Amino acid sequence: MDLFKSGKVSVVADSSRLPFRSACLDFILCTAVLEHVVDLPATVREIKRCLVPGGEIYIDVPFLQPFHADPTDYRRYTLPGLQQLFKEYRCMDCGVSVGPFSGIAMILRKIPAAGIANPKLALAVEAAAGWATFWIKYLDRLFPSGQAMHKVASGVYFYGKLCY
Repeated sequence: MDLFKSGKVSVVADSSRLPFRSACLDFILCTAVLEHVVDLPATVREIKRCLVPGGEIYIDVPFLQPFHADPTDYRRYTLPGLQQLFKEYRCMDCGVSVGPFSGIAMILRKIPAAGIANPKLALAVEAAAGWATFWIKYLDRLFPSGQAMHKVASGVYFYGKLCY
């Protein structure tokens, strides 16, 4: 499912009004979506409405990442904020999905192009900066996802079960 028809998208819909009957889905995978939705409370309600009792969710969201409009970008999440958003679910697992060095690499790629008005030149500068800094993300492998790593993560996740 996606907001726009493209590629192998089979369902086009807005997440605040899902085109599924109530209690029909066993699992909902929602990655890199919630930062883009206009009506977050409605989307969270729709996720719950569509899940069967005992259904599971996997939610992955950005924390320390640059703005990335697609079509727009509204928010970021801390791990405690994500847990609060889905407090009606039993947390089966949660933590860091994208490490801090990946976030640093993204930011370093974006900074040089941020002040350039010409879109083509900005894209070229971003590509060059990305080429020069891509290796930084691999430093994430040196730092295990320890207890406090969520405080500096680029992305966090929540895996939960709907329990009535």
